[in-house]
Amino acid sequence: SLVILVAIESALVRPYFLAFLNSFSGGPRHGSQYLVDSNIDWGQDLDRLGKELRQRGIGEVALVYFGTAEAEPALPNRIHLPTSDEPDQIRDFHGVAAISVTALLSRDRSYAWLRPLTPTTVVGYSIFVYDLR
Repeated sequence: SLVILVAIESALVRPYFLAFLNSFSGGPRHGSQYLVDSNIDWGQDLDRLGKELRQRGIGEVALVYFGTAEAEPALPNRIHLPTSDEPDQIRDFHGVAAISVTALLSRDRSYAWLRPLTPTTVVGYSIFVYDLR
């Protein structure tokens, strides 16, 4: 029955409950097609991002995220991520960029230059990571 399906889906998305969407809507991997802001993104994946970067041997990251969580404990080596208004800096950027879905899809299009690119990975369904080295 539907109750069993919801229970199974909830168990499978653990520990990423904030990003939960049922399979009829495409599941949490497609959450950014429907939701942004506090519906999917609170900076809750910063610790996971830090672990992912350390596992990959990445010591420096250009980070932009939505939320109030402190990034420094998990990500002490941050560099500037160019905005769409900085074409020279975009051209010269050769690093790893990590951007939360809300910042990536913001109405002001500050980071729209990243949208056509395929992320290297997505951490916790809310932070897109692009290796542009």
